[in-house]
Amino acid sequence: MTDISEEVASSLIRVIYSKAEIFSKQGRENLWNSEQDNAKYLLIALLNDRVSPKDIRGLLLEAVLGTPSLLFAVSLVLSCHQERGGPWHALFEAIDIGELRHKLAERLQEHFIDAGRNS
Repeated sequence: MTDISEEVASSLIRVIYSKAEIFSKQGRENLWNSEQDNAKYLLIALLNDRVSPKDIRGLLLEAVLGTPSLLFAVSLVLSCHQERGGPWHALFEAIDIGELRHKLAERLQEHFIDAGRNS
């Protein structure tokens, strides 16, 4: 991934989160190995390795709030917990997981409770 500029990485991140619903969920039963899981891990790797630390927080929030897939948003936030481990030290340092969880909770409340939806 060393040949990917920050500008290209940011564009790829935006495409991934905005098109998250097209990625298959099949394979999740096999150690989280679906297309959607792989897309999420690529997004996180691009954030960590190619986006400057000062821009990680904003771009991650944009992804969580902007993806049309609530499942993708929840999975993305869960994967950003430092306790889960992983080589994403720049990401862990740049984000406030409490803020990220709060923004996601607001989005879920708006979708399910405020709008009266079941799914």
